[in-house]
Amino acid sequence: MRKIVIDYPTYRLEIPVIEVAKNRANYYANVDSFEVGSEEYQQEVDMLMNDNYEVEDWLVNNTDPSDFKDVAKVVFKENEVDWDYWGGTDITVV
Repeated sequence: MRKIVIDYPTYRLEIPVIEVAKNRANYYANVDSFEVGSEEYQQEVDMLMNDNYEVEDWLVNNTDPSDFKDVAKVVFKENEVDWDYWGGTDITVV
């Protein structure tokens, strides 16, 4: 399973790439008026699943950590997780 690893100074989050892809596809399904699960929807998902740059770009510029609170894995933490802010992070798609 591909994932995005987001390293903060005091904790790490791991988010499945498919969740970011679905977030983007849901957005465009609404904007472009196509159905979730349609061919257009699947094309949006597939595009992100195959392009690390687009995954990171969508994540940083169009979402907040709280969008993935239910699917993010907190790997370690020394303080509370800030679900409102991507800043100060190192993001890697693996």
